[in-house]
Amino acid sequence: MRGPYGEEFYVGIRRFVVVANDEGHSNCVPILTYGGKGCRKNGVKARTHGIIYTSRKPHMVPGEPSLGFKEVKARLIDGETLSRESRINYAKICTVEHNVKVLLIGNVVKDDVRIISNAVDDCWQQKKQLQYQYGY
Repeated sequence: MRGPYGEEFYVGIRRFVVVANDEGHSNCVPILTYGGKGCRKNGVKARTHGIIYTSRKPHMVPGEPSLGFKEVKARLIDGETLSRESRINYAKICTVEHNVKVLLIGNVVKDDVRIISNAVDDCWQQKKQLQYQYGY
């Protein structure tokens, strides 16, 4: 699509896992498939990702490198689906304002919530270490 000044922009549906709520916004990590390639896609850092799945068994894409975090299971609302190649990027914290239209598609199972929390914290610590190391 094009904006009022001729600039191109993307319109689409994105999926997230909410990791924190605040006044007026939530902090989330994105669920991505990388075009069905999972973490095989060039430039994707597998060490900052984990599988999110809904079936009995998580699915690795053939040739996909080892991921940095344990898989988490989600229970979806009837009619909703997640691709088998769905990955959570724990290093990419996104802010979603509460005035944006959202649709709940399900929840992470209770036993796996701590995996998400720890993964986000681990990725954040890595960013802080780089900041201290390089002085920015």
